[in-house]
Amino acid sequence: RNTLTGTYNWTITDGDEDCPDAFITTWQVPAEDLEITIPTTGSGYDYTIVWGDGTMEYNQSSNPTHAYNQAGEYTIKIIGAFPRIYFNNSTS
Repeated sequence: RNTLTGTYNWTITDGDEDCPDAFITTWQVPAEDLEITIPTTGSGYDYTIVWGDGTMEYNQSSNPTHAYNQAGEYTIKIIGAFPRIYFNNSTS
């Protein structure tokens, strides 16, 4: 932001809010199992999750599960403190 406004003289009208980095994943949701669980382990989580179907959940700290209305491909964005995803060597 500072480089854009200072060096390149851009004007950014966003109320001076930070733009957080997101951890972005894409999931294929089959018709026979419309739920996704984001696996976590340990502590240090405090994030917002955007499920890719218009649903958001705030202040998450553990393994959130979401049920979709239909099968398809969904892009999930996790914003905030998300130190790790944990699959535990499973086939998930």
